[in-house]
Amino acid sequence: MKSSTIRFLNLLASLGLLLASIFVFTLLLQPSYREINELRGDLAVKSAAVKDQTRIVEEVRSLLDQYESLAGPSQTIALALPNREEYPNLVNQFGGLARVSGLALDSITFAALPYQKSATSPLNGAPVVNIIQTTLSLGGSYQSFKNFLRAIETNIRLMDTVSFSLNPGAGGDNYSYNLVVNAYYQSL
Repeated sequence: MKSSTIRFLNLLASLGLLLASIFVFTLLLQPSYREINELRGDLAVKSAAVKDQTRIVEEVRSLLDQYESLAGPSQTIALALPNREEYPNLVNQFGGLARVSGLALDSITFAALPYQKSATSPLNGAPVVNIIQTTLSLGGSYQSFKNFLRAIETNIRLMDTVSFSLNPGAGGDNYSYNLVVNAYYQSL
């Protein structure tokens, strides 16, 4: 075979390979390439949706954290000014305060005082503050009594001391105390 024939056959083979490459690209690769581009578009859309959902979840978590931080003050207000009389809670508080202060709680009595309207009364439907007048009989040292009064002053439940009397006890440093304390609660 002559070199010109070999060159011509090589040229035909190259042209055949080029046409086969174009054929393979057009029929096989191009549809796959389109499919890949469509999948990339779907991936971009879904990634954006995931980012949006993640942002929304973070915003909801932030709102929940803010709500939980607001729930703290409402619980504190409920402890300071409960919605009911809560007599057992009052007995526990006075007993615990007396024990911590070093006093002996001899007796405790309760009297619910009637609500008195004033010129600055709240509007209808608003909570009304009511009073439970508590009379306590205590025994112990004067320093313990001062600690007890300080504990009532700083107690979470809203209370104030109305009056007290001091009587000498049997021992030198021991006294008996009669104390009147108003504890408040709200009625809705």
